[in-house]
Amino acid sequence: MMFSWQASCLHRYLALLLCLVLKLGDGAELLCSVYEEERPGTFVGNIREVTNIPNSVSGLMFTILSSVNKNEFFHVDKSGNITTSVVIDREEICQQRLECIYSFDVALMPLPYFEIVRVKVEILDINDHTPRFLQSEMHVQISENVRIGYSLLLEPAIDEDILHNSVQSYELKSSGSDFALKVSEDPFGGQMIALTVEKSLDREGGISHKLIITASDKGVPRRSGTMVVNVDVTDSNDNAPVFEKLQYERQILENVAPSTTVLIVSASDSDHGSNGEVVYSLSSRNTKEVKEIFDINSETGELFVKGVVDYEKTDAFHIYVEAKDKGLEPLTSLAVATINIMDDNDNDPEININLLSIGDGVAYIPENAPIGSFVAKLSITDLDSGDNGRAIAEILPGGAEYFKLKPMFINEYMVVTSRQLDRESVPEFNLSIKVEDKGQPSRSVSTVLKVTVTDENDNPPVFNQTLFLAKLKENNNIGQRVTQVTATDKDIGENAEIRYHIPPPHDVAFAINPKSGLITTKTTFDRELQDMVDIKVIASDSGQPNKISHTIVRIIFEDDNDNSPVMQSKFYRFSLDENEPISTLVGAVNATDRDAGKNGEIIYTLDFTVLEFSLDPVTGGIYTNRKLDFEKLNTYKFVIRATDRGNPQRYDTANVTIFIKDVNDNTPVITFPSGSDNVAFLPETAPSGVTVCTVAAYDEDTGKNSLLTYDIMDGNGYSLFIINHKTGIVKTTKAMRTDWVGLHKLIISVKDHGNLPNVAMTVLNVIIHPGNTTNNETLMYLLSLHLRDDVDEVPIAGYNITLILIMAGVSAFLVAAVIVLLIMYRRKSRENLAYNVRTEAQRIFQGLKKEKTVQQCRFGGRGARKARRRRRKKRNR
Repeated sequence: MMFSWQASCLHRYLALLLCLVLKLGDGAELLCSVYEEERPGTFVGNIREVTNIPNSVSGLMFTILSSVNKNEFFHVDKSGNITTSVVIDREEICQQRLECIYSFDVALMPLPYFEIVRVKVEILDINDHTPRFLQSEMHVQISENVRIGYSLLLEPAIDEDILHNSVQSYELKSSGSDFALKVSEDPFGGQMIALTVEKSLDREGGISHKLIITASDKGVPRRSGTMVVNVDVTDSNDNAPVFEKLQYERQILENVAPSTTVLIVSASDSDHGSNGEVVYSLSSRNTKEVKEIFDINSETGELFVKGVVDYEKTDAFHIYVEAKDKGLEPLTSLAVATINIMDDNDNDPEININLLSIGDGVAYIPENAPIGSFVAKLSITDLDSGDNGRAIAEILPGGAEYFKLKPMFINEYMVVTSRQLDRESVPEFNLSIKVEDKGQPSRSVSTVLKVTVTDENDNPPVFNQTLFLAKLKENNNIGQRVTQVTATDKDIGENAEIRYHIPPPHDVAFAINPKSGLITTKTTFDRELQDMVDIKVIASDSGQPNKISHTIVRIIFEDDNDNSPVMQSKFYRFSLDENEPISTLVGAVNATDRDAGKNGEIIYTLDFTVLEFSLDPVTGGIYTNRKLDFEKLNTYKFVIRATDRGNPQRYDTANVTIFIKDVNDNTPVITFPSGSDNVAFLPETAPSGVTVCTVAAYDEDTGKNSLLTYDIMDGNGYSLFIINHKTGIVKTTKAMRTDWVGLHKLIISVKDHGNLPNVAMTVLNVIIHPGNTTNNETLMYLLSLHLRDDVDEVPIAGYNITLILIMAGVSAFLVAAVIVLLIMYRRKSRENLAYNVRTEAQRIFQGLKKEKTVQQCRFGGRGARKARRRRRKKRNR
């Protein structure tokens, strides 16, 4: 244990020293050493000691370039420390070669600091093997009459260690001094041990001797092995065979055909008979390889090939040949044949590819690697020598556009990128690499290196639509499906794993499946509050760092007939002037429906038919079907219904009242005086202020159009009368006198208060009669006055007899007519008919007056007219 600890410390010191030394020389190669059999994790060296990368740089990665079917004995940590990964057995790796170096390459990453360091670790030997003989005990025979100094060759001990750890000394132990052990070095650096005879042998002195030979090394701790040699002394066989040469040498080409004779050895024996006959054989001390490749003809001594001679495995063979006589106690001699093998270009180059990754033999390179990035290391092994073993490599067309070979050492190249890679365009390459040696004729091989371009997250997710349109019926259920969005990512693996989410504020109303992109509702929507919404959906990949993209999902809410039409007013009041033409717009009702489409289309109807009006079902306009008369009906009431076209239908109603406005389209109607009823009687004794009568009138219009103003327009020459403008009461303004007795014809006007006033005119006949006469008597009196005035005014002298007869007939007719009128008047009074004899009489008087005027014009002259005027003046006085 003390040795192991000291060796380990020494190894660490030596390894560090070697690394520092090599750093001063060549920074691309690191030589360290380690003792075999050290525990895993034993420190060997540090890569950073031979690089030019400052210690302040962190994040470096150290990767041993792997090789197919090559065991890895070392490990490099993130700090660049090289340690053993297994227990190393030097003899397993290098057998007994004096120098045992294990080489491997370490790549430094990332790419900005990329470098390949060749690490050579010398495996140092420890004394872990004990010398051993092939036989622990053997028997030999020696003739009793052999000369003193005779030597019998023995097989030396074997020790797998080297140098001082291998066999360094032999020791002979025996009971007498008849024999000695001679140790010498053969021409090839091997050891030869021989048992020599020191004194004459005599069978009487003993026929058997037991000798013990001990082989020892000089390692620490020292190891040794023993062999027992039993020597039997036989009868005389004086002479041993003698080779004509103790050393033979011959040169042959590799790959000679089996049974080819290489050389012939020859030995002779001076004895007679069978003691002088010699047979040849290969010594047991020959290596296994020699025994497999060569053999010798026992009679002729011809050394021939029986196996495959391969220069690349062994360039020279040292063959031990024995010659033995045929005596009863045979004697032997030993010669050595050296066979040198000449190289033939018989080996194809072998391509060994070292990768950063371990296992599947595929080189991986990120797509964003800069031009010149390391892909793989190409090592060419050719067992041939010279130009036969030197090779040139090239990448064949198809891959040479993207990759090239960069020479490193002899028969070593780096495969590096020659242009920018894009995994989405070309995800992998199969590089055909050809290697050809410089032999004559040359030999070549080719291999295929599969290069997989690894994905970098250089592509964001892409939605297959920039705008998604979806429809959703209002009053939906929570969790109802809306639509599904889909995005793709040209990357692969985690870089292409897409997750969806909806950012605020719409995440409270909608949910999205992060993997499938299915959008569902989290609440119930009302189209009348919002008819459309644009929500943002984000797709992010799982790369580091991740990339995102977004799209808009426009959700249009479809209407459900969940709202009834709403009248703007439950009560509409319109007014319309009477006598407006047909199809006059009275007004319009209006309803709104928060629904859309047919659910929001409104049709207006009357709840019951109104003949005077029609209704536009679309606009709600109310139109007249006929002219309306305020005086007949001034108010109309009906109900209008607003119904949507949904299913089922919804409706609302409104009460409509139309007021007909009065237009001054009626002239005042005078009921008194009117027609035949237009006479008022007043005694001549009537005082001032007496009511004569009341003018009665009405107007079918209303309001100010029906307000009437009364006035006396004419016939009030003496201003005897006055009329109340509002009430129509006619009163006297003076006390009546006798000279005013008679008929006073008042022209009465009745005017309304319209903007364009209407006026009605009538005649009021006021008869001032004398005394206390009755109305009939007044009428008769009035009649007599008319007749008297007419007779007085017509001079009799101016008439002929014919005129007298005519006047008499007319008077008779007039009397008869008055009588008939009186009778008819009384009859009409009894029947309550509105018939006035006075009016009839007045009409008759008017007729007589006209006729008399005609007659006066026809029969009278200027003198008559003057006489009539005189009588009037006299009456007036």
